[in-house]
Amino acid sequence: IGRDDAACLNQKQSTSANSDDIITIGLGAMATNNASNANSFAGDQRFLIWGNDNASTLEVNAINSSDGGTPDLPSTIAQRMERVWRVEDTGTVGATEIQFNLTGLGYTSVAGNFSLIISNSSTMASGSLTTGGTFNGSVLSFTGINLTDGQYFTLATENESCGPGGVNTNLELWLRADIGTSTTTDGANLATWNDQSINGNNASETNLGGGAVVEPTYESNEINGNPVIRYNDTNTTNSSWMETADGTNLTSGDLSMIAVFRTSQSQGSTTDFQISPSLIGANGAGTADYGLGLTAGRVHVNAANNSTLNARNAGQTDNFEPFIATATRDVDSPFGIGLFVNSANVATGTSDATALTSPNSWSIGNHSTPINDAQFQGDIAEAIVFSSTLSGEERTRVETYLALKYGLTRVVAALPALEQDYLSGDGGIIWDYDGQGTTYHNDIAGIGRDDIGCFDQIESKSENNDALVSVSIASFPDNDSFLIFGNDNAAIEDPDNREKPATINSRLNREWRVQETGTVGEVTLTFDLTTITGPGDVVGANNLSQLRLLVDNDGDFNTGANLIEPSSTNAVDNTVSFNVNFTDGQYYTLGSEEMGALPVELISFTAEATYDETILLNWQTASEINNAFYSIERGGDGIDFETIATIQGVGNSEVQSDYIFIDQQPINGVSFYRLRQTDFNGLSKTTEILRVVIFLKEEETRINIFPNPLKAGDLLTIKSKFNSASIARIRLYNLSGALQFEFNSKERTEEIAIDIPLKSGIYVVHIFNSEGLFFTKRLLVQD
Repeated sequence: IGRDDAACLNQKQSTSANSDDIITIGLGAMATNNASNANSFAGDQRFLIWGNDNASTLEVNAINSSDGGTPDLPSTIAQRMERVWRVEDTGTVGATEIQFNLTGLGYTSVAGNFSLIISNSSTMASGSLTTGGTFNGSVLSFTGINLTDGQYFTLATENESCGPGGVNTNLELWLRADIGTSTTTDGANLATWNDQSINGNNASETNLGGGAVVEPTYESNEINGNPVIRYNDTNTTNSSWMETADGTNLTSGDLSMIAVFRTSQSQGSTTDFQISPSLIGANGAGTADYGLGLTAGRVHVNAANNSTLNARNAGQTDNFEPFIATATRDVDSPFGIGLFVNSANVATGTSDATALTSPNSWSIGNHSTPINDAQFQGDIAEAIVFSSTLSGEERTRVETYLALKYGLTRVVAALPALEQDYLSGDGGIIWDYDGQGTTYHNDIAGIGRDDIGCFDQIESKSENNDALVSVSIASFPDNDSFLIFGNDNAAIEDPDNREKPATINSRLNREWRVQETGTVGEVTLTFDLTTITGPGDVVGANNLSQLRLLVDNDGDFNTGANLIEPSSTNAVDNTVSFNVNFTDGQYYTLGSEEMGALPVELISFTAEATYDETILLNWQTASEINNAFYSIERGGDGIDFETIATIQGVGNSEVQSDYIFIDQQPINGVSFYRLRQTDFNGLSKTTEILRVVIFLKEEETRINIFPNPLKAGDLLTIKSKFNSASIARIRLYNLSGALQFEFNSKERTEEIAIDIPLKSGIYVVHIFNSEGLFFTKRLLVQD
């Protein structure tokens, strides 16, 4: 089509005269003929010209993503027409209508199956998709299409059927509690549970025929905001489970079974999987086929023609925490059976190379041939079966989908490198294990949209008990978008962590790192501070409005950190939320501008008796935040205290500060001391209590020195009146506090006479007894 005034050309819609051509393009829209097209070119010398590569238009030659080759398709497209067109645009033609005449080509007339693929290169996989086509008979039209010079286009003829983690090849059964249930009412009985694979192996409630059957129930918002199906083990014929119809189970060779569950059930046989609680059970009548279940709270699998536990996890899974259990059977493998829990390879077993006898149905929560001992008690969120052995890459994609959906952290350190990462449905790395260093592999959680993986998680929080952070978004602007984070597993609180901006007075010690794939945009990050220490060492007492989200690009929060104020606070739930648009690789933690928020403690605090009948108190701080003053408190019983002095604090300091106070009039005998630190806002907290022993005035009756005054050349005699303690050491100081003489007794005696070569003057004598007590005397020396 085009306008060329000099050539008298004004062709507003066109199709090739060749008999196999199926394309018509019109300026703005199509009309009955060129003359009837009321649209106009914006100016002279405007042309849009196209040609194709002469490939086939037939569906039998469509490029199929499962044909074993390298598909040239966008991730959400299963098939496309093989023929590709290229356009040349001169002078900018603008919006057009493109029509595909599909008469006789064997395509369906369901417009939703088709998309227009437009690419800037001959590679269609990198193309963008335009949906919204409409049919008029066998002619499919797309309107408002603005092709630019050099672009390529073709017709996508079938959408990809999404699968767990994008894996839908050999998908036999897929039951997920968030879709396909007969009810979405919390606590209501479940009648049917529809299969999300293309097979339609829908499950229905089945029971042992008791008179008061306890049916599985739908429970909403149970695991990371997702629902579960709850089963009860009544230990009677009132037990009930979900089972597919007869003839739906045709799996007999390679096999993969996956379940997301949680339970506190601990029963089961250690030798026979048929009489143990079943997650996915498929043993046929009188046979020993296969099943994924639990014995004494440990996951096991049978996938051979026997009834033994072919592989069993050594670890417990009966703490009512959610787990991903995966079992695989490979008839060509020397071991044959693999068992994984939260992605970790926990056991292997041996399978035979013969076909399983293929029971007629799948059963979730019991066996196809049910018995009371096989009844499961707990929650099942998802059950998936493949009639193939998933490769490491496929299993990683499926388990990534489940881990992110249910807030579970995969255990991957011992796995091969590829399986350590989190993968999207198209195999892209969305959580790079090595990229997080050796640190940020804990409490991994995230949100994302992955159309080929049937994944659209708009809120998430790790199911680990120490997790503090949740993230949410209203909706994703684009497919293949993820925001995932993990933390360094550091102690949540540590008063010695001083890595913070100048305006932040305290912070959490734990840090998080983010990986973003695609464009997620602004999210809401929420911290639960229920267990976090606030002012006065009171848990949950932080001023929520003074909290700040610290976001940093290099992990050093001293400099360059961006401080974000709360978008909302909830004093009832003690949560604080922030709106933030992260970029890939950023770090974050939580800080506060509040005075006295989050714990700040002393480096040391000591109290000891001195040589001159006083008590010396000494304390050190690593830093001080809004510190007004210290109160020295003393008591005689360790319960009741009085303030005996106040010492001014330095206010704010990032360097070590040393403090000294001398109690000139201590309590005789045993006394107790503590510090009370008070902030500018009036909040205070106390230190540990210290115990000190000193004897006063009684020294004259317990220790005597003579003669006093002492003349040069005389011996100084020291006599103790203790019955059980003897003199151990003697020290003499001048009035400036400098040590002048020291004598250590080799024999523990109650009386010592020693020659002391001292100049005239006044001296202080310390006499230590064998029990560690010391006494002070003053000595006058004369010439």
